[in-house]
Amino acid sequence: MKQRRFALDKAVFGMQRDGLMMILNQLSSVRIICFEGNKVVIVYNLDKVNATQIELALFKAGALMNSVWIERLKRYLVHNIEKREHNKLADY
Repeated sequence: MKQRRFALDKAVFGMQRDGLMMILNQLSSVRIICFEGNKVVIVYNLDKVNATQIELALFKAGALMNSVWIERLKRYLVHNIEKREHNKLADY
């Protein structure tokens, strides 16, 4: 099992939260979805789904909910990529 934490600039509530849960639960290997303030924690079977598939599901959820949510997710993904690149540079 793998756990990923996605940070948003604001917490997700109500219909947005329900929509996100519905779409993520369509991925057969997602086991647990928790909301902790502005973070979404997803536990999933790494053998059956990968991070790219989860990110696509999150974008799908954002498209159904509204464009503001998509922008928040994009900012997180860019930040996460830059953080990984920075960590790789530090390893050299």
